[in-house]
Amino acid sequence: RVTILQLNDLYDIMPVEKGKKGGLARIATLRDRIAKESPDVVLVLAGDFLSPSTMSSVFQGSQMVATLNAAGLDLATFGNHEFDFGLEVLRARIDQADYPYLSANLRLSADGSVPTELGIQPYTIQEAAGRKVGIIGLSATYTPLVANPAYLTELEFIDYEDALRESVPQMRQEGAEIILVIAHLCADELELLALQVADLGIAMLGGGHCHFAY
Repeated sequence: RVTILQLNDLYDIMPVEKGKKGGLARIATLRDRIAKESPDVVLVLAGDFLSPSTMSSVFQGSQMVATLNAAGLDLATFGNHEFDFGLEVLRARIDQADYPYLSANLRLSADGSVPTELGIQPYTIQEAAGRKVGIIGLSATYTPLVANPAYLTELEFIDYEDALRESVPQMRQEGAEIILVIAHLCADELELLALQVADLGIAMLGGGHCHFAY
Protein backbone atom coordinates (compact mmCIF):
# COMPACT_ATOMS: atom_id res chain seq x y z
CA ARG A 1 0.00 0.00 0.00
CA VAL A 2 1.16 3.48 -0.88
CA THR A 3 -0.22 6.28 1.30
CA ILE A 4 -0.43 9.76 -0.24
CA LEU A 5 -0.62 12.74 2.10
CA GLN A 6 -1.31 16.07 0.42
CA LEU A 7 -0.89 19.61 1.70
CA ASN A 8 -1.89 22.71 -0.21
CA ASP A 9 -2.30 26.45 0.36
CA LEU A 10 -0.01 26.32 3.38
CA TYR A 11 0.69 29.83 4.60
CA ASP A 12 2.32 29.52 7.99
CA ILE A 13 4.44 27.28 10.19
CA MET A 14 2.67 27.83 13.51
CA PRO A 15 -0.76 26.58 14.61
CA VAL A 16 -3.74 28.95 14.27
CA GLU A 17 -6.72 29.76 16.51
CA LYS A 18 -4.56 30.04 19.64
CA GLY A 19 -2.71 26.84 18.86
CA LYS A 20 -5.79 24.68 18.36
CA LYS A 21 -5.44 23.97 14.63
CA GLY A 22 -2.68 22.99 12.26
CA GLY A 23 1.00 23.72 12.46
CA LEU A 24 3.80 21.98 10.59
CA ALA A 25 5.06 20.24 13.73
CA ARG A 26 1.70 18.45 13.89
CA ILE A 27 1.91 17.61 10.20
CA ALA A 28 5.35 16.05 10.70
CA THR A 29 4.09 14.09 13.71
CA LEU A 30 1.08 12.84 11.73
CA ARG A 31 3.31 11.76 8.86
CA ASP A 32 5.60 9.83 11.23
CA ARG A 33 2.62 8.19 12.96
CA ILE A 34 1.15 7.02 9.65
CA ALA A 35 4.56 5.80 8.46
CA LYS A 36 4.77 3.42 11.43
CA GLU A 37 1.65 1.62 10.16
CA SER A 38 2.17 2.16 6.42
CA PRO A 39 5.88 2.79 5.76
CA ASP A 40 5.44 3.84 2.15
CA VAL A 41 4.21 7.39 2.69
CA VAL A 42 4.55 10.10 0.04
CA LEU A 43 4.02 13.65 1.37
CA VAL A 44 3.20 16.14 -1.39
CA LEU A 45 2.37 19.85 -1.54
CA ALA A 46 0.04 21.20 -4.23
CA GLY A 47 1.27 24.78 -4.29
CA ASP A 48 1.01 28.11 -2.45
CA PHE A 49 3.41 27.93 0.46
CA LEU A 50 6.35 30.33 -0.07
CA SER A 51 4.00 33.26 0.50
CA PRO A 52 1.95 35.05 1.82
CA SER A 53 2.60 35.35 5.54
CA THR A 54 4.15 37.93 7.83
CA MET A 55 7.22 35.72 8.20
CA SER A 56 7.55 35.30 4.42
CA SER A 57 7.53 39.07 3.96
CA VAL A 58 10.79 39.04 5.93
CA PHE A 59 12.40 35.71 4.93
CA GLN A 60 10.96 35.38 1.38
CA GLY A 61 9.79 31.82 2.03
CA SER A 62 13.12 30.40 3.22
CA GLN A 63 11.56 29.52 6.59
CA MET A 64 8.87 27.47 4.84
CA VAL A 65 11.38 25.45 2.83
CA ALA A 66 13.57 24.81 5.88
CA THR A 67 10.56 23.57 7.86
CA LEU A 68 9.22 21.44 5.00
CA ASN A 69 12.67 19.89 4.61
CA ALA A 70 12.56 18.93 8.29
CA ALA A 71 8.98 17.63 7.96
CA GLY A 72 10.02 15.21 5.19
CA LEU A 73 8.19 16.72 2.23
CA ASP A 74 8.70 14.56 -0.88
CA LEU A 75 7.73 17.02 -3.63
CA ALA A 76 5.90 20.25 -4.39
CA THR A 77 4.27 21.91 -7.35
CA PHE A 78 3.84 25.63 -8.02
CA GLY A 79 0.96 27.79 -6.93
CA ASN A 80 0.66 31.45 -7.84
CA HIS A 81 2.29 32.52 -4.55
CA GLU A 82 5.54 30.74 -5.41
CA PHE A 83 6.21 33.63 -7.83
CA ASP A 84 5.59 36.47 -5.36
CA PHE A 85 9.28 37.33 -4.96
CA GLY A 86 10.48 36.86 -8.55
CA LEU A 87 12.47 34.16 -10.31
CA GLU A 88 15.80 34.78 -8.57
CA VAL A 89 14.29 34.22 -5.15
CA LEU A 90 12.37 31.22 -6.48
CA ARG A 91 15.61 29.73 -7.80
CA ALA A 92 17.15 30.18 -4.33
CA ARG A 93 14.18 28.41 -2.70
CA ILE A 94 14.43 25.54 -5.20
CA ASP A 95 18.15 25.20 -4.47
CA GLN A 96 17.41 25.21 -0.75
CA ALA A 97 14.84 22.42 -0.96
CA ASP A 98 15.56 18.73 -0.31
CA TYR A 99 12.54 17.88 -2.48
CA PRO A 100 11.86 18.41 -6.22
CA TYR A 101 9.60 21.13 -7.63
CA LEU A 102 7.30 19.84 -10.37
CA SER A 103 5.28 21.46 -13.14
CA ALA A 104 4.69 19.74 -16.48
CA ASN A 105 2.84 22.70 -18.02
CA LEU A 106 5.25 25.47 -16.95
CA ARG A 107 7.46 26.36 -19.91
CA LEU A 108 10.01 28.90 -21.09
CA SER A 109 8.40 31.47 -23.39
CA ALA A 110 11.50 31.53 -25.60
CA ASP A 111 11.39 27.91 -26.79
CA GLY A 112 8.54 26.10 -25.00
CA SER A 113 10.88 23.87 -23.00
CA VAL A 114 10.53 22.93 -19.33
CA PRO A 115 12.71 25.41 -17.38
CA THR A 116 15.04 22.77 -15.95
CA GLU A 117 17.80 25.35 -15.46
CA LEU A 118 15.59 26.81 -12.70
CA GLY A 119 15.52 23.36 -11.11
CA ILE A 120 11.98 22.60 -12.29
CA GLN A 121 11.02 19.08 -13.42
CA PRO A 122 7.78 18.04 -15.16
CA TYR A 123 7.49 14.87 -13.06
CA THR A 124 9.33 12.51 -10.77
CA ILE A 125 9.26 8.73 -10.36
CA GLN A 126 9.71 7.36 -6.85
CA GLU A 127 9.87 3.87 -5.39
CA ALA A 128 7.11 3.09 -2.88
CA ALA A 129 5.83 -0.29 -1.68
CA GLY A 130 7.93 -1.99 -4.34
CA ARG A 131 6.18 -0.03 -7.09
CA LYS A 132 7.31 2.85 -9.28
CA VAL A 133 5.04 5.80 -8.57
CA GLY A 134 5.12 8.62 -11.10
CA ILE A 135 3.94 12.03 -9.93
CA ILE A 136 3.28 14.97 -12.28
CA GLY A 137 2.90 18.61 -11.23
CA LEU A 138 0.51 21.09 -12.86
CA SER A 139 0.23 24.83 -12.30
CA ALA A 140 -2.78 27.03 -13.06
CA THR A 141 -2.72 28.49 -16.56
CA TYR A 142 -4.12 31.75 -15.12
CA THR A 143 -1.16 32.20 -12.77
CA PRO A 144 -0.03 35.38 -14.62
CA LEU A 145 -3.44 36.90 -13.82
CA VAL A 146 -3.21 36.27 -10.07
CA ALA A 147 0.54 36.79 -9.58
CA ASN A 148 2.78 39.72 -10.49
CA PRO A 149 3.02 39.46 -14.31
CA ALA A 150 6.35 41.29 -14.28
CA TYR A 151 7.92 38.20 -12.68
CA LEU A 152 6.51 35.84 -15.32
CA THR A 153 7.59 37.40 -18.60
CA GLU A 154 10.04 34.53 -19.27
CA LEU A 155 7.45 31.84 -18.59
CA GLU A 156 4.22 30.52 -20.03
CA PHE A 157 1.65 27.95 -18.89
CA ILE A 158 0.46 25.46 -21.50
CA ASP A 159 -2.82 23.52 -21.54
CA TYR A 160 -3.14 20.87 -18.81
CA GLU A 161 -4.28 18.09 -21.13
CA ASP A 162 -1.45 18.76 -23.58
CA ALA A 163 1.09 18.58 -20.75
CA LEU A 164 -0.29 15.29 -19.44
CA ARG A 165 -0.45 13.69 -22.87
CA GLU A 166 3.21 14.59 -23.32
CA SER A 167 4.41 13.47 -19.89
CA VAL A 168 2.40 10.33 -19.08
CA PRO A 169 3.71 8.22 -22.01
CA GLN A 170 7.26 9.25 -21.09
CA MET A 171 6.67 8.18 -17.50
CA ARG A 172 5.26 4.83 -18.62
CA GLN A 173 8.36 4.26 -20.75
CA GLU A 174 10.47 4.99 -17.67
CA GLY A 175 8.63 2.29 -15.74
CA ALA A 176 5.99 4.22 -13.80
CA GLU A 177 3.24 1.81 -12.72
CA ILE A 178 1.05 4.28 -10.82
CA ILE A 179 0.48 7.83 -12.10
CA LEU A 180 -0.59 10.66 -9.79
CA VAL A 181 -1.21 14.32 -10.62
CA ILE A 182 -0.58 17.02 -8.01
CA ALA A 183 -2.00 20.31 -9.27
CA HIS A 184 -2.65 23.82 -8.04
CA LEU A 185 -6.14 23.70 -9.54
CA CYS A 186 -9.67 23.85 -8.17
CA ALA A 187 -12.05 20.88 -8.01
CA ASP A 188 -14.15 21.89 -11.02
CA GLU A 189 -11.03 22.20 -13.16
CA LEU A 190 -9.81 18.78 -12.03
CA GLU A 191 -13.18 17.16 -12.69
CA LEU A 192 -13.10 18.37 -16.30
CA LEU A 193 -9.45 17.38 -16.72
CA ALA A 194 -10.14 13.89 -15.35
CA LEU A 195 -12.75 13.38 -18.07
CA GLN A 196 -10.44 14.71 -20.78
CA VAL A 197 -7.58 12.35 -19.87
CA ALA A 198 -9.56 9.32 -18.68
CA ASP A 199 -7.76 7.15 -21.23
CA LEU A 200 -4.35 7.84 -19.63
CA GLY A 201 -5.02 5.69 -16.56
CA ILE A 202 -4.18 8.33 -13.97
CA ALA A 203 -4.93 6.99 -10.49
CA MET A 204 -5.44 10.27 -8.63
CA LEU A 205 -5.64 14.01 -9.23
CA GLY A 206 -5.10 16.20 -6.18
CA GLY A 207 -5.60 19.95 -6.19
CA GLY A 208 -5.92 23.13 -4.17
CA HIS A 209 -6.14 26.90 -4.70
CA CYS A 210 -9.88 27.37 -4.04
CA HIS A 211 -9.71 26.83 -0.25
CA PHE A 212 -12.58 24.44 0.34
CA ALA A 213 -12.77 20.78 1.31
CA TYR A 214 -13.91 18.38 -1.40
